Amino acid sequence: MTQPTQLEIGGPLTVGGNTLITANLNVTNTLIATTLLTVNPIANVQIFTSNGVWTKPPGSPVSTRIIIIGAGGGGGGGANVASGTTASGGGGGGGGFKKDVQIPTATLNATENANVGIGGAGGAGRSAGTGAGTSGSPGTISTFGTTPWVTANAGGAGGGGGSNTTSGGGAGAAYGVNGGNGSATGGIVGGNGAGAGGTGGNGNNANGPNAGSGGGGCPNGTGAGGTGSGNIGSGGGVGGGAGGAVSATAGFAGGPGCATYTCLTTPGGGGLGANPGSNGANSSFYDVGSSAGGGGGNFTGNGGNGGQGGLGSGGGGGGASAATQGGNGGNGGGGLIVVITTY
Repeated sequence: MTQPTQLEIGGPLTVGGNTLITANLNVTNTLIATTLLTVNPIANVQIFTSNGVWTKPPGSPVSTRIIIIGAGGGGGGGANVASGTTASGGGGGGGGFKKDVQIPTATLNATENANVGIGGAGGAGRSAGTGAGTSGSPGTISTFGTTPWVTANAGGAGGGGGSNTTSGGGAGAAYGVNGGNGSATGGIVGGNGAGAGGTGGNGNNANGPNAGSGGGGCPNGTGAGGTGSGNIGSGGGVGGGAGGAVSATAGFAGGPGCATYTCLTTPGGGGLGANPGSNGANSSFYDVGSSAGGGGGNFTGNGGNGGQGGLGSGGGGGGASAATQGGNGGNGGGGLIVVITTY
């Protein structure tokens, strides 16, 4: 006579650190289990593009990776001048800092605040009468944790376009330091931020890993807006392109924005005439986006508006006008926090 197959388990059954059975089990031919539990996932991912609260996942997670990006600065507004006068478009905003750190999950509280930086507002183009455009606003920092555990600094603002002067781009954020703002009168960008945008020239690459790069500046009535930096060798946010200038006889294109490693025609292409600069683009929820292009300078109508920066990158500057109104600067891209917890 064949004996029935029997299996007895006298306590919890654990496989790969996951408890599958939590009570005694006695099986005769038919599988019977008093309690079966769900296996823990390999990773828990929580993404924040605005302020929120991170909740520690259940079970026994081991390590938490935090990717955090500070917000980009807004582009400056373009100047408006009388026909026959020279002027510059607004400078591009600087890029925010990026950090990628690993923390033991056990050190974190059950909940932690995730405060995501807000992209700086673009400056208004000059509309009433003639004169300089308004400088943009810098971005704000991103922080994770009540302590906080991690902070990523923000990019500086692009300077407003000037009447018969150049404009400076905003500086990118350095480690622990926000980028300095561009000057409305063409002075070199202030502050200790990395990669300050040049006066009337292209933005500079970031100084060191994960730092933001500078936005482009705009020359006085002599050409296109400066290009935002491609941020070669760094993973931080990218500077925006400057708005185009106007001379005594013509308008010029805005400067293009850039991706993390390469300056692009699109997205982030500069506008011409009343055309706006292209918006920056986001490639994934784990990295910075590309920066925006500057609006075109227009000899016969409104200057083009600057584009909006991608995640952590600068907004484009507004184009200058020799007729009615300078273009508005584009907003900087907001920050980002990604929290990946593994078991």
